[in-house]
Amino acid sequence: MEHCIYKFKFLYFLKLANLVGITWNLDKEIKSRVLYYASCLAYSFHILYKTNYRRVIFEHKKLISFLASRDESIKNPLNIIYLLLCFLSIFVMILYKDGRSILKYQLGYNKTLDLMRNENNQKYNAELVLFITHPEYQGKGYGKSLLNEFHNFMKEQHKFNIYLFTDNYCDYSMYDKAGCIRQNKKVREFYFLAGERFTQELYLYDYKIN
Repeated sequence: MEHCIYKFKFLYFLKLANLVGITWNLDKEIKSRVLYYASCLAYSFHILYKTNYRRVIFEHKKLISFLASRDESIKNPLNIIYLLLCFLSIFVMILYKDGRSILKYQLGYNKTLDLMRNENNQKYNAELVLFITHPEYQGKGYGKSLLNEFHNFMKEQHKFNIYLFTDNYCDYSMYDKAGCIRQNKKVREFYFLAGERFTQELYLYDYKIN
């Protein structure tokens, strides 16, 4: 089944933040609505700042699937706006104890990703940074359509070596099914919000464009 795919526009940022929150169950984890939206917006603006390829799928005006990648050879000076909005959202998060806990978690997560990337000596053309689909619409081909569009775009650009990060709290099996090759794995322990201890596995995959 073919789905209509659109380029991401700035006016979609609230819809993206809402998709992030629902997909990761933050709407259930974070009690304060102000902190919830600040957290989702901070992450969304950070992703938008990092990336230069962004595609979305809507269903009944609801943003239900989003894919973004980064090609480091392409610079977009307008992305500085997203960075400033990210810092503004982080400032709001710092005002909350749970917000500081979330930021500590994310900093630890990013540090582990940097370590994994540095341990891998392979050269890549781009990174698939974020790929999410609303839980109610998963398994219906929306994500597959976005991934196919991304695959064809990279092929047209002659970008054949892509990498991505994921973890065991996501459906990482879809990358195995797509022919991606796991190159690295790290296990980290962290505490989130209520102080409950979690173990998380992080993976680095190669995504070869054929």
